[in-house]
Amino acid sequence: MVPLVHDLAEMPPLRLVQLVIGGNFLLCAGTLVGCFITGNPACTGEKVSEQLALVTTQAFALYFAEQGSR
Repeated sequence: MVPLVHDLAEMPPLRLVQLVIGGNFLLCAGTLVGCFITGNPACTGEKVSEQLALVTTQAFALYFAEQGSR
């Protein structure tokens, strides 16, 4: 079992990236479910792929920033 960390500075970089990716994944999943439920024509695959690319970019940037600060 992973012990709880009370300070983000002590958190391993990979764990922080996992939390960010998990949060962004929930946002993407919620968006997709909302699009399927409402059937909104403004919901396109292009917009979802842009959102996933943004999530990936944020995760890499956060990971490398955390690695550089240590």
